[in-house]
Amino acid sequence: MENQRGAFKKNERGRGRGGRGSKQSFKASNYRYFGFGPSGVLNGLVVQPSNRRQGYTSHIDRGRYSREAENIAESFPAAQASQSDAANKDRDLIEAAANGNVASFSAVLKQCVNCTSQNGLDLALLEATKRGYKSIVQQLIRAGARTCGLDEQGYTPLMIASEKGYLDIATALLKKSANVSAVSFNGQTSLHVALQPCGASDMLSLLLYHGADVNVGCGEGSTPLMRALELQDLDAIKILIDAGAKLDRYKNKRGETAWDVAKRLDLHQVLSFMNDEVHMSKKNYNKQSALMRAAASCNLEAFKLLLDCSYTEVNKTNKEGSTLMQIVKTLCRQTGNNRDSPGTSKRFEMIKLLLQNGAKADDCSTKEGNALILAVKSGQNELVQLLCMSQIKLNYLVNDKTALMIAAEKGHVDIVNTLLNAGADYKLKNSKQEDALLIAFKYGQVNCAKLLLQKRANLNVVKAAIVSIDNNRVSSLQYLLTHHELDVNTKCLLHRAIQQNNAAVVKLLIDKGADVNQLNDSMDSPLQLACNKDVSCVELLIKNGADVNLGHPLSGPPIIRAVPNVAKVLLQHGADVNKASASGETALMQACGCFGNTYDMVKLLLDAGADVNLMSDKGDTCLHYAVSTENIGNIKLLLEYGADVNAVTNSGDTPFLLAAEVGNVEILQLFLDKGAKVDVYDSQGCNALLRAIKMCDVSTEVVRLLAFDKEHLNKQSNRGYTPLMLAAEMVNYELMKTLLELGADVHVVNKEEPRKNDITALSILLDSSQIFKDSDIKCIEELLKYGAMSSLPKRCLSVFHKMIVLDKRRLVQLFVTHGMSPCNVDLQPISFRMGAFFEMQMLRYSMNAASPLSAALASGNSHIARYLAGNWFLTASDLTVFSQCSKLRDFLESISMQDCVDFLEEFTSQPLSLMKLSFVAASAAIGSPPGRQERIMQLPIPSVIKDKLLFKNEEVPMDYGTDASHNRLGFLDVGINMVDHVPDSPSGVFFDFDDPRQLMYDSDSDLCFSSVMYDDSDDTFMYI
Repeated sequence: MENQRGAFKKNERGRGRGGRGSKQSFKASNYRYFGFGPSGVLNGLVVQPSNRRQGYTSHIDRGRYSREAENIAESFPAAQASQSDAANKDRDLIEAAANGNVASFSAVLKQCVNCTSQNGLDLALLEATKRGYKSIVQQLIRAGARTCGLDEQGYTPLMIASEKGYLDIATALLKKSANVSAVSFNGQTSLHVALQPCGASDMLSLLLYHGADVNVGCGEGSTPLMRALELQDLDAIKILIDAGAKLDRYKNKRGETAWDVAKRLDLHQVLSFMNDEVHMSKKNYNKQSALMRAAASCNLEAFKLLLDCSYTEVNKTNKEGSTLMQIVKTLCRQTGNNRDSPGTSKRFEMIKLLLQNGAKADDCSTKEGNALILAVKSGQNELVQLLCMSQIKLNYLVNDKTALMIAAEKGHVDIVNTLLNAGADYKLKNSKQEDALLIAFKYGQVNCAKLLLQKRANLNVVKAAIVSIDNNRVSSLQYLLTHHELDVNTKCLLHRAIQQNNAAVVKLLIDKGADVNQLNDSMDSPLQLACNKDVSCVELLIKNGADVNLGHPLSGPPIIRAVPNVAKVLLQHGADVNKASASGETALMQACGCFGNTYDMVKLLLDAGADVNLMSDKGDTCLHYAVSTENIGNIKLLLEYGADVNAVTNSGDTPFLLAAEVGNVEILQLFLDKGAKVDVYDSQGCNALLRAIKMCDVSTEVVRLLAFDKEHLNKQSNRGYTPLMLAAEMVNYELMKTLLELGADVHVVNKEEPRKNDITALSILLDSSQIFKDSDIKCIEELLKYGAMSSLPKRCLSVFHKMIVLDKRRLVQLFVTHGMSPCNVDLQPISFRMGAFFEMQMLRYSMNAASPLSAALASGNSHIARYLAGNWFLTASDLTVFSQCSKLRDFLESISMQDCVDFLEEFTSQPLSLMKLSFVAASAAIGSPPGRQERIMQLPIPSVIKDKLLFKNEEVPMDYGTDASHNRLGFLDVGINMVDHVPDSPSGVFFDFDDPRQLMYDSDSDLCFSSVMYDDSDDTFMYI
């Protein structure tokens, strides 16, 4: 117990639960604290019952209140001993607070602050709150007055402020943690009492923000929403629904839910619209406001009520636009009798109300434009008039058109008049420099154009005529020609009309005096432009004096461009069928050179006397043109009319050569049947077979047809290439196979190519292949079957070593068994790219030449080494391996080639036999290709020995069982950054083993690296 301000606090919250009308027992346990005056008599009592959602339904009996308070006071002797002047101080403070004089109150508070009781402060706070004295309330709160006191009705200061609508005082109390959920004796909360007929939107929002329960019921069970509905306060209803008020969960004493109350008051539709807006927004649907829903349902009364709600946003939009836009769209969709329906008048009324309430008619949140644009498009003049009365932008451009332009385009004369009277700018132009008047002529809306002209709109007669012609607007052109001065020959109007293929416009211009033989800027006559149009325009021009042979200086007379029905008319009126263009092309050539079905046109021209053998400036005849399009029907027709099958162009092409190039067997056979010469060559020295193969996708059927004899098969072009060489360049196995079967010579050598010496079909494949794909190997094998090895140029011998290094076992075996000889490659002048690392290591160990065996060992391909040694495929240098065995072993061990080391041990374990030594010496004496096979065959030795020298019969087969990557060397397409000097390497060659990604080499070195092999066993690289 505190002296003077003592408080008796209850440990457990609680209070009596008396029913409606019952009295609550007054005990010490029901109150937070008690205040006593100095005389020991309770001067005033402020009670704080425990909080409950439904509140009290009883009241305080003031007599019993005082008696029980006196009894309690008697139990506190110290309180009874208090001085009477303290009670006077409380009364003075309360009276000063009620008086409202801030200065006087401040003085009293200063005097009484140390002697007044807590009860006095709290009662003073209640009095100041009732009278709305904000400053006094703030001073009392600072002085220690508590916000939980109750008046005689059980109202806290916050309830009083809420009921009175004192927003600032309520804010101050809530800052001091006033209990927003406190309940009065009749069960009302601050939220209930805040609902007043005068409205309390801000107070409701404040209380809800501080946690007021929106669904709490009062003594009668009514929720705040029910109270708001009874008051028909739409602002309050909106706030409460947004805060989560339930429509049909809680009932009052009458058994009514909020929804039932709304139905009774005919507010259920408004309530439904508001509730749907909240819940649909939470579900992220197409957010429709309550106002939009009322408009969509055409509920005018609900619409008006919602507009009265201060929280209604008239310009709120969703993907369909604003409310105004949605109503306008609905009106615009109505047609015919629907426009006179009751809903239409209601929607017009809604639009008026929206505009009166500040709706923005210029909203352009949708792609259709603003409301005015939509109204104009629909042709509803009444709606346009209504919108024009608002502050809408009349000249707003949507899709490059204003409302006036759209009205002129649609021909809505009444709307054009409405917009002009409202101040629409008829001079405004779009990005195409078109104004409303020009658009009216463009779309043939003459009446709209007349109205605009009455408003003194500027008219460019020529431009208006051009757009009228370009858009086939006869009425517009007729008006311009009749009512305005227009030169029909200016800007080649007749040419424009013909391009639009409109005979009515053409006739109109001709009747007004248009020149039918006028040339435009491109030097085309009207007739020339009409030749691929409708025949009616052509007949109209000819009838009015058009020259049928007046043509373009370059493209020639009209008949060259004419379609069949037009050409027939031209020929009937004297057109020269053989008149050519500047390049010498006639109408027949053009017809033969066109893809598609031109047979009728060709027949028409031939029957009219077209010369079938006339030549263009390039020497092409009609037959050449027909072959280029592969039109067999036209070709046969031309041949029937005497076309020369052997006509030669300036470049030496005959129809037969062109047919070979296009690869058409039917045409080739037709020409052969007609006696076409086959021994003809073009300016590059190519015969028909070479021309056919150059096209890459030639069929074997064409090749067999054109391979007349060995001379044709092996004919070399001016560059020295034969058909077989071209097939090798294309790596075309089927073509090579066909040519070889027909007798193509694999030994023909090309000595004309300046870049390389002695080119054969086999050397082309070897030179072009870098990694020897399966397709390359297949073609190489086919050539070797026909003895291509015997004519292999010497410069290609090193490629065999490359095959060994790359572990191409199949190729190695093919070369060995088809006439390749064991030979060394000189490493000192590094002229081949067998492998830079291999070459350097060989030089490092004083091996200036690489034999096939040493190449196999150095690259780790022990299986190839065993194959070569087992078949005596050795060179003289391989016989010295005994003397260099230790060096070679060191080399192989340095690159971790244990398989090769094991083979070397086996190979050197015993000397070679005299027979092997003699065989190696004899093989070396015979020499290498080309000519090796011929030299062996001329030797007077048994056939068995000849076959042995040619390595035809293998004693040891090639081992294909082990994976090619057995030595753990892989190929990576990277270059080398040579930064670390390798001892004993050729001058200027450096390697960076840490970064094998870049390529550089010293100017003194001829080394070049295209790939690198990495050995993951010891981080070493082999450069290829």
